[in-house]
Amino acid sequence: RLEALQLPAGHVLLREGEAGDCCYFLKQGRVEVMTGQGSERQVLAELEEGACFGEEALLTERPRNASVTVIEQACVLRLAREDFIALLKAPVVAELDLAEAQALIAEGAQWLDVRLLDEYQHGHAPQALNMPLHLLRLKARLLKQDRVYLCYCDSGKRSANAVFVLAQLGFTVHALRDGLDGLSAAEHA
Repeated sequence: RLEALQLPAGHVLLREGEAGDCCYFLKQGRVEVMTGQGSERQVLAELEEGACFGEEALLTERPRNASVTVIEQACVLRLAREDFIALLKAPVVAELDLAEAQALIAEGAQWLDVRLLDEYQHGHAPQALNMPLHLLRLKARLLKQDRVYLCYCDSGKRSANAVFVLAQLGFTVHALRDGLDGLSAAEHA
């Protein structure tokens, strides 16, 4: 959904007061963010690689609140308004209910309990591996790339973070909807 644009120094990418139809990610180069005109002109920031800009007009549905000018030859990635909105509405984490999770477990998926050890010891899914969220990146090297993993915690917040981390590392992973409450009493070991 991203459109790459190569821009020369001096190119005005966004103009204060214009309607917002997209946002940008700075892949390479530098840009300057400023407000005002003439003697009232004020530089607000200088952005470097990795910066996102222009999204505020999309979120607030108001005109651009600043101008952005390329100060060093740049490559920007343009994301159209409709794609930006679709991404905001898309589910961030793949969640499954208990029946869907049990079907994957029957096919060889593995439970990952991302709570702290003492929480895990008070009850967990059968054969669940305990991989506390704060240790997940370190322990992920013990997981198999070709296996599906199902994360859970108390509320679903830690498991959502775990799904995000593991997906970034290339794993196929889902979160149990409703966290531990999604497991019936029979599923607690």
